[in-house]
Order: sequence, then C-alpha cells, then structure tokens
Amino acid sequence: MHQQQMKKNKSILRSKKSTVKVSDFLAREGAAALVPGGGLFYEAAKALFQHGKQYFHDRTEDRLEEFHQAILTGNFDEKECEEFLDKEFDLNDYYAVLSSCVQDIEDEKIRIYSQLMQSLIMNVIKPNIRRHFITSSKDLSFQDLCFLRELYINNKYDLMTVGGPPQQVKNLLSTIDIFKDLTIEKLISRGFIHKNKSGITPYGEQYTESIFPTNELKPESIGRKPWTGINIVIVSYQLDHQLHNVVSREVQEALWKIHVKSSIHIIDPKRPTTSLFYGAGVLLVGEKKIENNYKKALENFSTKKPLIRLNLNENASKVELKEIKFAEEFTLQSSKTTEIRRDINNFISKILPQSKE
Repeated sequence: MHQQQMKKNKSILRSKKSTVKVSDFLAREGAAALVPGGGLFYEAAKALFQHGKQYFHDRTEDRLEEFHQAILTGNFDEKECEEFLDKEFDLNDYYAVLSSCVQDIEDEKIRIYSQLMQSLIMNVIKPNIRRHFITSSKDLSFQDLCFLRELYINNKYDLMTVGGPPQQVKNLLSTIDIFKDLTIEKLISRGFIHKNKSGITPYGEQYTESIFPTNELKPESIGRKPWTGINIVIVSYQLDHQLHNVVSREVQEALWKIHVKSSIHIIDPKRPTTSLFYGAGVLLVGEKKIENNYKKALENFSTKKPLIRLNLNENASKVELKEIKFAEEFTLQSSKTTEIRRDINNFISKILPQSKE
C-alpha cells in the first residue's frame, strides 16, 4: 500500500469519531473519483478491504506495544525490578495471553491481560489454574471483571454498611438487573462465585488479585472508604427528652461521616461487658441527675475505656459526676439545630483528630 494511503488509514483509526458516512470513508480512502458503472463496487470493496487490513495491522501493533509496556510498569523498586527481570515464565502461557489480548474486542482489557501476565511471572500458580485464568480473561467482559472486583472489595472490607461484608456481598448478588444477573451466572460458571450465590470463592479471590493491581482492590478505588475499626457508644439516660434525641443523632451522624460506627445505649450495671464492644464512650449530660446505679456502671466503664462528657448546656456542666473519670469534657453552646451540628463537628474533630483528614 502507498505510504500516503497508509497514513490516511491510520488517521481514521486514531480519530475520535465513532461513526463515518460510507461516502466520506471512501473519499478518505482515495475512492472519491469513482464514477457509476461496473467497477464502482469493486473499487469500493477494495478500498474497504485495504482499510480493514491496515486497521488490524495498526490495532495489533498498538496492542502489542501497550501490553508489553504495562507488564514492565509495575510498582517495582530497583531490587524488585531486577528480581522480576530474572524470573522465568512459560512461553505457552505468554503466547496464550498475548493472543487473547490481540483478539479481544475490548481495549479496556489490555491492562487486564498485562496484569495477568505479570502475575503469572511473579507468582507460583498451578498450570491448570493458570490456563483457567487465561481463558476466563478472554471469555469474560470488562464489565464482568469490574463486578468481580467490586464483589472482592465488598467481601474484604466493611464499607460502613449495616450488616458489614456479609450483607454487602448479599446485596450485590441479590439483583433484579438482568444484565448483572447474567454477569453473576457467568462468574458462577467459571467457579469464581459460589453456586448458591453466597459469595466469592477462593479461586475468585486469587483470580481477582491476579488481574488487578493492589491499589485497584482498595475501597478508595470504587469511591468508598472502609470502616476505621472504631466503635463508640453514645450514652444517654434521657432518650425521652427532645434535646437528648437531637444531640445523640447528630453525634451518630458526625461519626458515621468519618467512618466510625456507633450505637446509642445506656450503660447498665447489669451488663458489665459493655466495654468489650466499644473503644470509647460519649456520655450526654443534661440537667437531670443520673441515678446512682448508673453512675457506678459509668465509673466502671471509665476505668477501662475513654469516656467523654458532652454537656448539653451550661447548666448541665454543673451536674456533679465526681467518681467518673472523663478523658475530655465539652459543652454545647446552643440548642439550635444548626449550631448543635456545628458544635458536634467541632467536638468530633477534637476527640478524633483523623476526622480532619
């Protein structure tokens, strides 16, 4: 093919347009001067053939370049890079991955194949499993693989969902979306999801770790943040009081926003194990005195875990709780909801410095 003609074809391949008129296309291919007659469709077919041929040449060349560059752009330091370059790998696996990558219709999967090849080089994976992973990468769509990744993350991390990872996984696998259901069935057939849809299998986990880099298997990669591991009890002995209700909800919401779990409870002397379930407590103090039996329970809790005193107003700050050890004490300045919210956020930022991040 003439060099100038190849450049024309390549420019079409590189253009951002997703559609083109047949007449415009043929004009680009040098068929603009065709006249009606017996040779018109022959010349048009020839032009289309030449473009198709050049398209596959360019596409294959680009895929090969991107595939090999991606294999060698892992998060390696100098020593790890030397170790990687010294690794031996199975040429049949390499050709199988490469062939699948070149033939795949989805450009997004190039990095899936390169990451898989990198994993096959770096990790010890049984031959039958290696081949299963290679064929699965070819048979599953990029959308299928992204769903598997989402399932993996939901299985590994508590994303502040009621019920934690088990419920998160159940929610993902209980769908009425026909296309998502087809994805789930395909992943079940590959052995990556349990047949009873109870979750991801060990093979599914291993495969996901083989086709995605570590940083793409963190909650942040799907726009989520994991539970910090902190659980705080919000203690109120006047839940029938409107201000107590408002403040307890505001504290709970402020904690939730920074991925801290909380529960609203009383600390009861009949339940001495409360301190085992929480890392700290926030005691809401109003003007009404707290009964002595509850004071004793609070005293016991404060000797085991940090207990913060939150006075609902200035008068509440005068209520004596001498025997109870408080790590911090704060007083709300107003009973207006907007100002309570402001004070609570300020309060949370002081007891949990990481909430500023």
